[in-house]
Amino acid sequence: MENAKQDLEQRLAAVEREVTSLRKAKRFAWTACGLAVAAALFAARPAITQEAGATFKAPFKVITPGGKPVMTVDSDNEGPFIRLYNALDGTSILLWSDKDGGNMAIKNVAGKNIGEMISRSDGAGGNLRVLDKEGKNQVSMFARSDGSGGNLAVYNSAGKSVFAAFARSDNRGGDIGVYDKDGKSVGAIFTRADGGGVLQIYDAESKVIFKQPN
Repeated sequence: MENAKQDLEQRLAAVEREVTSLRKAKRFAWTACGLAVAAALFAARPAITQEAGATFKAPFKVITPGGKPVMTVDSDNEGPFIRLYNALDGTSILLWSDKDGGNMAIKNVAGKNIGEMISRSDGAGGNLRVLDKEGKNQVSMFARSDGSGGNLAVYNSAGKSVFAAFARSDNRGGDIGVYDKDGKSVGAIFTRADGGGVLQIYDAESKVIFKQPN
């Protein structure tokens, strides 16, 4: 009886070992299968650094779900441009490139330019302009064409410069000019060649009527 019991226990132990072995084999098979599928998917998918991205042929327009225009990408004989629209379907920002470089214009609801940042045609650098509601230039900051430095100019409603601050071409320093409604100089502050500054006042004929120091 005891021998039969031992024999039965040995058989049960053998069965348990077999079941455990089968379970391990099954888990290994599923793991191997999963790794194989993952490897296949990874091999079929190009690396992120190798993706070329989407390419669209201009012209094209981006619209809202309701059909309102958001952006237009196009080109003309000057070069490519991007147009952004406002809530009234008018142009709010225009970006474009031409033979001189990159440019940007900001418009009000009436379609007038109220701000511009453009590349100078003489190659001196950039020009930043602030315009009124009618598109008339009010303030300009630009690089001087002689390479001496920067220039700030303020204009009246007639488009005449009434104030200017700029770097002198002789590299002495800065120069400030005040002008009348017709753009004629009436006063100036500038640096001297031997050091220090000079203040001058001019009459209607542009003659010096005050200078300090003399």
